[in-house]
Amino acid sequence: MLTKEDLQALSEMMDSKIDPINKRLDKMDERLDKMDERLDKMDERLDAMQEDIEIVKEDLQEVRSTANALSEWAETLTEYHFPDLHYPLHEDEKIS
Repeated sequence: MLTKEDLQALSEMMDSKIDPINKRLDKMDERLDKMDERLDKMDERLDAMQEDIEIVKEDLQEVRSTANALSEWAETLTEYHFPDLHYPLHEDEKIS
């Protein structure tokens, strides 16, 4: 049977074997924490970019609508003042 001293010696030996593993795991945790911070910053930047993209989409739709209205106005004006000229604005030529 093992004595108290034997158990203590075994415990110390196991601790000395496990200590390098614990140190490596601690370093890995630190690196993962840094990666989490960087990923959080990337998420923030991507969210801001997504918001900007949505604004650009809305603005682009307004530009398209205005361009089509101006084209229709130009076609009407051309037909009224210059009936011999044709302003080519067909459905397939509109900005979509």
